[in-house]
Amino acid sequence: MGNIRSIIKKLSAIAVMTPALMTAAYGLTLNECIEEVLDTNPRVLEKLKYYNSVVHSKDAVRSRKNPTVYLDSSLGKQNVKNSSTRYKTSINDVSGARVTARQLLSDGSRLNHGIRALEAHSRSALFSYVDTANVLAYETAESYINILKYRELMALAIENVEIHTRLMNNIKARVEAETAGKSELERVQGRLAMAQSTYIVRQNDYKRAIYQFHKLLGRFVDGSDFVMPFISGELIPNSLKDSIQRQWECNPNLIASDYNIVSREFEYKKERAENRPDFYLEGIKDWNKNRSGLRGEDNETSIWLRVSVPIFDGNYAHHKKQQYRSLVHNEKHRRDNVARTLLNDLNLIYTGYKQLETQIYAMRKSLFFTKRALRSYQQEFKLGKRQLINILDAEVEYQNARSQLATLRADLLISKFRLLYSMGTIIEDLGLYIPLAEELAEAKRTRPATKDDLPLFLDFDSDTVEDRFDVSINSLREQLVNEIGETERMTAMYLTEPIRFTQLSEELKVIKNKADLQLQAIRPDIPTEIGFITFVSGTSELSDRAKVLMREVLPQLKRLADDGNIKITVTQGDSSADIDSKLLALRRAYNLKKILTMHLFDPDAIVVEAREAKGTESKDAMVLTLQSDIKSFTDHLSSIIEYSMVFEGQSDKISDNMTVRLRELADRFNKAQEPTVDVIAYSNDMNNPSLDKDLSLKRAENICREMVRLGLTKKVNPIGWGTYDADFDFYSPIEKPIGLNIVEFVLRD
Repeated sequence: MGNIRSIIKKLSAIAVMTPALMTAAYGLTLNECIEEVLDTNPRVLEKLKYYNSVVHSKDAVRSRKNPTVYLDSSLGKQNVKNSSTRYKTSINDVSGARVTARQLLSDGSRLNHGIRALEAHSRSALFSYVDTANVLAYETAESYINILKYRELMALAIENVEIHTRLMNNIKARVEAETAGKSELERVQGRLAMAQSTYIVRQNDYKRAIYQFHKLLGRFVDGSDFVMPFISGELIPNSLKDSIQRQWECNPNLIASDYNIVSREFEYKKERAENRPDFYLEGIKDWNKNRSGLRGEDNETSIWLRVSVPIFDGNYAHHKKQQYRSLVHNEKHRRDNVARTLLNDLNLIYTGYKQLETQIYAMRKSLFFTKRALRSYQQEFKLGKRQLINILDAEVEYQNARSQLATLRADLLISKFRLLYSMGTIIEDLGLYIPLAEELAEAKRTRPATKDDLPLFLDFDSDTVEDRFDVSINSLREQLVNEIGETERMTAMYLTEPIRFTQLSEELKVIKNKADLQLQAIRPDIPTEIGFITFVSGTSELSDRAKVLMREVLPQLKRLADDGNIKITVTQGDSSADIDSKLLALRRAYNLKKILTMHLFDPDAIVVEAREAKGTESKDAMVLTLQSDIKSFTDHLSSIIEYSMVFEGQSDKISDNMTVRLRELADRFNKAQEPTVDVIAYSNDMNNPSLDKDLSLKRAENICREMVRLGLTKKVNPIGWGTYDADFDFYSPIEKPIGLNIVEFVLRD
């Protein structure tokens, strides 16, 4: 037990290092919620008050070591008839007083054993308080993440309803034009009803998550300003063995069980000393007047050494000793059961955590190919090669995959928090503080945490609504509440279910070198300038050093890719090339996107941009942003892939058929709101990466010139992608990668 004090210090100290749980500098963060729950939740306050009661019980027993002084006094009349009054009746005014002082000299150590038993019991109560704080921290994290999860699932459900509504309107128009049958419309209507049903289910899930969080926090919040937490991978043990070791050392439930055994052992020692003699020193001072018929004072002083020895108790002490022996064994087996339960929980959590990581990787691949299939079906439907039901099935499969991936991401994050909780280190790892825990553990002897007065204060949050009628017992001080303790605005918010998405942080993080990258991991929704990624002057190619260091960036992005989509920004600044510096920056951004794609990142989950440096950003630099808001990620972009626009052989000349299609696209783009068009050409014709990149750039430049000649008024940016991996386009109409030369048009704000 010698290291218990250091363990509780670990459990409750504010972490000096960078907090493990990182959130953007806005909104109601998870750490803030946990801190408030630990300060106000009745479950943790109940444990704290119970700890107080045990400490007071111990102090009450300890006080028996102190001397006691009692005063007995009397005043009255006495009717006496005895030899002192010659057997005549005498009524006297009598008075008297006695002061008795007693000091325990020895009780065979029973008192000491009782004190030590209660001291251990109070330590157990303290660690039970810490354990309850850990439980509430995990439950708060789980509930917080569930709100974000169901908010995202509800957003996906809304999007699904909108997609099916657009499909239904299109089919209605086709039915009215007699180019489609009524059965197609009925199919879409059925799928739309199913999408609406799913949306209602998601609404209910979202409400349930809100109400669960209300139970923990004590007031309603709608979760609109919640931000997705992030746990550093450094906090997750490398192996199950390491996790078990941390659990043995740090779990407060196990420590409380150890103290319970110690408490029972001292209770047994106390019972074993019951047959030992008690020695008291007692002093008595008597003052009597007119007692027993004798007029006058009768005072007496005496000092006694008293001994009390049990001679025979009918085997009562023997059976009590047997009782406490059994209780010690009982407590030991309870501790073993706690250890087994925690170990089983840890085994399941760690295994589940590892499986979720693998499952997410598989689901990302499924989502990638499902989206490709949907895109291909839509194009083949226009060509008459697919039926509407194929598109509907593919759409449902794609939306289901997105929902499953969102669920898996949230479940993986929850499993990380559950792992920290099972080890007993969640409070420490989040860089939080359990109120009073450290101070109490540092004390040589346990002392009460707070002073508890009566009568009870029946308005916990001081909002003038009595607690038993208050639906939000933990309202903020500045909130105006109605007669049931809730804001009127909150009721309206629950009815309309608003969804407000996270805004990106304006704060810029700069990572200058490899060491910085290890210390300052890339975080969701925070723009991060990667200072060591540099380019060859005047080209889009990475420098040799940057190619090596890019290997350090990719693993972090791999881990974070499950939490959002990637935005690559390259700032302008290199004017050494013959082309515009912004176009060069854009080509560099596309080159970085290609590198990520070659490492199995989903190209549809990556957007690029080129712009001037803002604020503290450097010129000619790469800025990465992992954007968690999937809905608005590509709102400012639209993409068109032309599989039919094929160059002949290794030529870069535009055919007549291509000119016809480019004229159509030029007219279409002129009507679009976006002012800029990126023309991205892909080529596998040369069967050589360097030559294919040069050829694709020439083709892109020729397409741009031709579209301008055909009347395109938008700004065009020719991009040569180079070699295209057909495996990333599994459902594309072109099956052989050799000869694959497609063109993609990206319209951007």
